[in-house]
Amino acid sequence: MSDIRCMKCGEPWDAYGVANGDMEADEAEKFRKGLGCPSCGFGKQCVGCDGTGRYREHVMGEKECCFNAKGIVLGRVIVGATPGTVYSRQVGEASSGFESRVRALGAFGDLERKQLGVRKFPERIRSGGPDCDGVRWVEYWFVCPDCHGDIPGVECGECQGTGELAPDRVGGDVEWATRVWSHLDATDEDPIKVLDDLGLNK
Repeated sequence: MSDIRCMKCGEPWDAYGVANGDMEADEAEKFRKGLGCPSCGFGKQCVGCDGTGRYREHVMGEKECCFNAKGIVLGRVIVGATPGTVYSRQVGEASSGFESRVRALGAFGDLERKQLGVRKFPERIRSGGPDCDGVRWVEYWFVCPDCHGDIPGVECGECQGTGELAPDRVGGDVEWATRVWSHLDATDEDPIKVLDDLGLNK
């Protein structure tokens, strides 16, 4: 199967993956309707900086404190455990990273609340579990505990620090036609239905 391009930002998504776990069911439905994709926050955020308004290229040898130098880190908050489970973290505690490099971030209620660009943090992503340790969790994006999202001298060049999806991401007629064709090419459904779903057959 071929890639399907987001109608808002042009990001390519594997057609099989859209229907089989790369997106949640409600996200896939919005995507097929041409409302955007997770990369652009469904038409709301810049794909260069993930909507934070901050981005800089990582320099070799330089210590990097947060996710792609955008001022945010991915983490989990423990919300419960199967009775009898012995686990190293407490309910309500947030952490970032993976075994064996997990970093405790503190109690969820004590974590920094901040707006970066068009996004407000902590930003909930999804819940899950119980995992193999019997633990249930909620995944979030958090403001980086080291730089607090204040990366010196950094402003995303694509959105000029606003965090909003740049209007030129829409592209010209050829780019728009390529995006529409990718939706048609990735399915065996009636082309008229695909265009209807995209809101283009009016």
